[in-house]
Amino acid sequence: MEQTDYEKNLSTEQHQAETYARFLSQNGIPGRTQRSQTSKGKRAEKTHGDRTTEAASNLGQPMLPTGRGEFPKTARLRKRLEFVTLTRSGEKARTPNFVVITRDSDRCEARLGVTVSSKVGNAVVRNRVKRLIRECFRRCRHEIIPHRDVLIIARKGAADLSFPEVTREIRGCLLRGRSCSR
Repeated sequence: MEQTDYEKNLSTEQHQAETYARFLSQNGIPGRTQRSQTSKGKRAEKTHGDRTTEAASNLGQPMLPTGRGEFPKTARLRKRLEFVTLTRSGEKARTPNFVVITRDSDRCEARLGVTVSSKVGNAVVRNRVKRLIRECFRRCRHEIIPHRDVLIIARKGAADLSFPEVTREIRGCLLRGRSCSR
């Protein structure tokens, strides 16, 4: 066989992989670390719980209860007809950044509808505003008359508000509506 310039005889020796200390187990044997041997579910649950607790304690704010039961579908306005009816026949209260429309309902709990147009901002901004409004409603829902539908329409300035500012404006309207309707 002829050997050309670009072909060479290469050794077939295998290089042994170096063992790094970070991959050594507690007894010094290479392998999985103890952390990777814990079950995935326990690790995720523990980490999530610790992080949530630490985050709340660092912020100095109380932990909010989590779960799907906090804001069920029955507490939301979901159909277009409900939004239109509420807009046409509800009592309106205006703030610098929101329009709050309320109306008595035949339901057994307060329900919320949120409208945020594209004039407020892009999708990220609109979703943030919606989350702030929903959280505000969740926190003061027990103070609202139970048989009441609420529609909150965000204006342009709502995108720049923090949670306490949103709460102050919306809570003021909702509680004013409570005193007016009694």
